Amino acid sequence: MRWLLAALAALVACSAAAADQPMATSRKPTQTATAQGSPGPEARLSVSTLPNGVTVLAEPDGTHPVVSVAAFIDTGSRTENETFSGALHLIEHLVYKGGTRRFKPTEFRRRLGELGQETGGWTSNDAINFGFTVPKGNLPEALDLLAESLLALDWDEARFADEKKVVLQELEKYEEEPTQQLWKLYQATAWTAHPYKRMTAGTRQGVSALTMPQVRDYYRERFVPNHLALAVSGDFNPKELSTLLTKSFGTYRPGRATFELGIVEPEQSAYREAVLASKNTKTTKLVLGVRAPPASSGDSAALTLLAWLLSSSSEGLDPYLTKGKERWALSAGAGYDALKDGGSFNVSAETEPARARQTARFLAEFLERLDLTKWPAEEFDEAKRRFDVAYLLDRETAGDRAILWGNSYCVMGEELTHTLRERVLALRVSQVQAVKDRLFKRSRMTLAMLIPAGKPPVPIESPAVTRSAKRVHLPSLAAPGLLLPAKGQALGFVEEAGPEGYRRFRYFNGLTLVVHRLPGAPLVSVATRVLGGQAAETFRTAGINRLTAQLLLHGTRAWDRDRFERLLDSLALRLSWQHNPSSRIDTSTQVDYRDGAGLHLRAERAGLEAGLAVVKEALFHPALEASELEKVRQDTLAAIANLAEDNLEYIKQQFYSRLFAGCPYGRPVLGTPDTLRKLDAEAVRAFHRAHFVCGRTVLSVVGDVEPRTLAEWVATRWSDLPSAPTRPLMQLEPALPEPAGRQLLERGRNQWTINFGARTFGAGDPRRLPAQVLMGILRVRHFFKYVYERGASYRSWFEHWGQRGSGAWIVENDVARAGFDATVKEIERDIALYSTAPFTPEELEKSKTRLTNGLVLARQYGMNDAWGLAMAESDGPGYERFARRVEDVRAVDLETVRRLAQTMFGRAYLELIMK
Repeated sequence: MRWLLAALAALVACSAAAADQPMATSRKPTQTATAQGSPGPEARLSVSTLPNGVTVLAEPDGTHPVVSVAAFIDTGSRTENETFSGALHLIEHLVYKGGTRRFKPTEFRRRLGELGQETGGWTSNDAINFGFTVPKGNLPEALDLLAESLLALDWDEARFADEKKVVLQELEKYEEEPTQQLWKLYQATAWTAHPYKRMTAGTRQGVSALTMPQVRDYYRERFVPNHLALAVSGDFNPKELSTLLTKSFGTYRPGRATFELGIVEPEQSAYREAVLASKNTKTTKLVLGVRAPPASSGDSAALTLLAWLLSSSSEGLDPYLTKGKERWALSAGAGYDALKDGGSFNVSAETEPARARQTARFLAEFLERLDLTKWPAEEFDEAKRRFDVAYLLDRETAGDRAILWGNSYCVMGEELTHTLRERVLALRVSQVQAVKDRLFKRSRMTLAMLIPAGKPPVPIESPAVTRSAKRVHLPSLAAPGLLLPAKGQALGFVEEAGPEGYRRFRYFNGLTLVVHRLPGAPLVSVATRVLGGQAAETFRTAGINRLTAQLLLHGTRAWDRDRFERLLDSLALRLSWQHNPSSRIDTSTQVDYRDGAGLHLRAERAGLEAGLAVVKEALFHPALEASELEKVRQDTLAAIANLAEDNLEYIKQQFYSRLFAGCPYGRPVLGTPDTLRKLDAEAVRAFHRAHFVCGRTVLSVVGDVEPRTLAEWVATRWSDLPSAPTRPLMQLEPALPEPAGRQLLERGRNQWTINFGARTFGAGDPRRLPAQVLMGILRVRHFFKYVYERGASYRSWFEHWGQRGSGAWIVENDVARAGFDATVKEIERDIALYSTAPFTPEELEKSKTRLTNGLVLARQYGMNDAWGLAMAESDGPGYERFARRVEDVRAVDLETVRRLAQTMFGRAYLELIMK
């Protein structure tokens, strides 16, 4: 249900149907190699066409017993005229809401959730995406469901009106989000004639004017087999897949050959600039871009590599804007957005308002003067290496691969889908420079800038922006305690065998290692969990835990920040202080850093030992310099300001502060501006010495590794770490009574939000797993009622936030202003009903099925496994319970769920309303 910004249009969407005959016109599978020389994840990708025009991109892979299908409709918003702008996004919503000859409304999503998981689900400039990942045995039913739901939608005025209300609420939400405002401004300025100038989701005025007959005819015209593409990845037999596609999609007939509007964007001949003041931002956000040729052109490879070059820690944007003594930007980045009719190469930054104008000038001059031929040759090679490893990392799951294959095909065409990676790796510096020189002229640039409303500050004009450091040499890991054994005796340890290939090793210095072996996995994931979190802080040092974790990546005792980042670049290691940096929900803020901290590593198997050496040095021996502390402090202050821009995340923080008043959980995970400004380097170092110790640390590794061999490697390389005693942590149980009743938070927003909830039990409580089953029942009831049946919310869900101490059940809603009070009262009635436990055996079984399917599918992503193991081992349940969670879910009975509902919902709770 999400639409993608033009700046994020590396993902596209199409859809698929099939014919009443077997696959025809099959092309030869592509064969490529990874950085190590073995066949890459696309080695068996084949492209074929069904007789009625459906394109099938098939990639069999038996690593996991799952199959993903990404279905794409190749007529995105680029083919909409002014009258129909936003129609395809509205159709996307209507398809998900459903209603066909065999499947009643909402059954599409309900049933997909029982068979497996939805993947994708968005509208972009160039296409529309729908998809799923299921255990392979569920593929026939899932394909049958998908085919009819996509291609045979029934139309009803009431359903149409209800879903239009949901879309209008979504558009209203976007109007208040600064990031959306910025990209809307950029698109409208960079493009003057082409539909790319308009936002994919349309406008409230335009969508309001659309009638059901208009949209129905639009759907019937475009959702046809010859505008469908299916990307299928996972554990399937190609011949059996052909039969399934024929059965599911074979009765649908092709339609019009093209929906091209024939609009050609005029060449840009002069620099363009647009500035918009917003009351919802406290920092200046800017994008400077140049339009690029169509994605199918020969320039795509060069622009892709150029984006990686500009992310270099030594020569790219960061050394100029974020790392120097004069820090001109809070963040900076570069990206290439491949679009079918012509993409965009953008550099972006977030700055203090007083520095914005000079930062914008610098970016324009930087792009104009950029001369890659003067860069060190190894920098060019390292950028290719990072691209190549990322290419593998970003295709770890079948769902990832299916979406990326389908996206590439719809945007770039078949040839580049097969060859983009090889083209990038074959590029010479002169070729990239030639593309850059041809495109990056001042007269072809567009600047969009979102500034805070109010009186503008006096701009800072000097000193000039200069690089922060000279060229740094690559440090070596060939040292004792890193890749070489540490001096002295190896650590002793005790080994424990667990289920399904899990092993735990307890070292005599307090460190715990948990390993889950996945034979054949090309990637390895490493998670570290340092127990403590908010319980290790005081009220005066709120935020120090998260801030310290961020500083771990800013240099160590052996390497300053420049050398450290250069090392990561050269090894193509993906190291982060966040579990999932790209997640739409800020889990680091809401979950991870309440009870701990940590580092997360993803790498190729060949990079495991080097990665572990880097993790050890960063986790236990960071530099924690005052100059870097100040930069992270400013980052965190900006994050606090940005948190206020997102209604759901902001209200959640406010909700926690009320629900857990008098407890560490009641403090903001980010800290407050007051507590952050009072922290100095010595306070951070003391916090690190006291709490980042082996006795509080769990190291988990998931991948194709032999557990005992790895344990012995750690025993010899990590033996120089001290076994210091651990300090006691603060009491996690709230000292104050649990708040109940209604509280109001006035913010002057058009989009209103409400949270309901109360305290519950902790992560180690045996009721935690039955609570997840219960929440699965309620999540379905709540979502489909308020999003689909009532159309009162754009986003609405039930959740249980588990923590080491008391957790919380929470109901989160963006609620339409029209009928707001009635919606609140209805939710109150629902909660009262839930306390009577009116659940059926069928609901229980469906919730258990959804949960177990999700756990099976999640095993594709090694970091989920690694982080889950580390969390379980440090927070209470233990790795054994994590390993056996599928069996434990299946054992949950209805009586247990009913008793739990009575306990959780049969008492007073807090309501927080934000207006």
